[in-house]
This record gives sequence, structure tokens and C-alpha cells, in this order.
Amino acid sequence: MNDRELERGGPFEIDLLELFYRLLENGWRILAAALAGMLLAALYSCALATPVYEATSRIYVTNSSGDAAGQVAVSDFQIGNYLTSDYRQLFESWEIHDAVIRNLGLELDCDALKERLRIENPDDTRILNMTVAWDDPLQAARIANEYATVARAYISRTMDTGEPTLLSSARAPSEPVRPRKLLYTALGFLLGGLLAAGALTVRFLLDDRIKSAEDLRKYLEMPVLAVVPANGTMEGGRGEGGA
Repeated sequence: MNDRELERGGPFEIDLLELFYRLLENGWRILAAALAGMLLAALYSCALATPVYEATSRIYVTNSSGDAAGQVAVSDFQIGNYLTSDYRQLFESWEIHDAVIRNLGLELDCDALKERLRIENPDDTRILNMTVAWDDPLQAARIANEYATVARAYISRTMDTGEPTLLSSARAPSEPVRPRKLLYTALGFLLGGLLAAGALTVRFLLDDRIKSAEDLRKYLEMPVLAVVPANGTMEGGRGEGGA
């Protein structure tokens, strides 16, 4: 019988059990693809991806009237929270970034440096966290500390309030925050297995050839009367010396 494609009548149906057994039969291919994806992801995260380090300096926002007298009233705390929001907006201006670039002699513009800076204000606090992401841990710490120095001086000059207090200096991180090697490796394993399983599933769905007598009964609803061997010979046929 030729392996020609036959058009099936009726609605298209997927035999999930048959698909499951097909995937089970090709489990070694799925596992091999998953391992290949894991190795590629591990190679990328360990050898090709550029590590990124983060260093954070912290300043504490003070209210000159209340804090100077050693008294922190509720109104002073509210004012301090408002000032914290104002200070965050100051980092949207170019002056602070330009001063950091000039002081450290960095070879990039304000927008590029701004993209490497993250300003955070923890809830219900008057603390500003200035986090710098860089491919050099020492440089990340230097820039974060310079941001704290420049920001305190700039705020003192431009706003009628007390100078923020340096709460914590940045230290050079020992481990990068990106890439996350374990996560990348696990995702590579999962993605490789899913791609292999998906390819096998598509191949199964597109293959509508008749391969066995069971397929004839299943798809064409026809009884099988006889089966001819693939080599076209039958036992008990013409002998060696037959005419």
C-alpha cells in the first residue's frame, strides 16, 4: 500500500491518547532537546552575557524646623514625606546627572546615565534609595555614592529645607544581579523540552497517512480482508525450480 495521504471525512478529531503515546515514544528526543536548551542557556549566562552589578546609597530626608530642634511631630513627618516626593522629581532634571558625569569623568550622556539609576522610596519612610546598575561593581558603588553627594548639595542649594542626611554609603557588590544563572538554565531546559514536544505534536497532527490495518478500520471504517507483506512475497509461493 502506498503511503499516500487520504482525505478524512467528518470533523477533524485529535486522539489525545495516541498523541500521548507518540510523545512517550519520543521521550528521549524531548529530553535531548531539553538538555541542549539547558546547556545553551548556561553557556549564555556564564560566558556570553555581561554581568550587571547594583550598588545602593541611601539618604534620609529631614525637615529643618522640626528635626533641628530634636522634635519630630506628625506634621513634620508629613512634610518630610512630601519633600521625599519632591526630591525624587529632582532626579528627573539633568543637573544632578551632569554633575555626576563631570565629577567622575564618565564617557556617557545624561540620558544614558539616568537609565542606569533607580530611585526608590520605601513606604511610610523618608528614605531615598539610589541604586546604580553597572558592569563593574566598583564603578557602580562610586557612582551611587557620588549621586548621594551631589544630590545632597544640590538640594541644599535649590530648596529651602535642611540638607538630607547620608544614611548609608554604597559598597561594591560581590555578586551580579543579572544574569540569574540558575533561572536562565531552568528556563533553557523547559523551553528546549517544550519546543521538541511542540514540533512532535505538529508532526503528529499533520501526518494523516495510512500506516496499518488499524488505521483503515479507524479512519475509513472498512474491514480488513487481507494484508500483503511489504516485500511482495508470500510463504509457500513458487519454488526455486519453478517454471
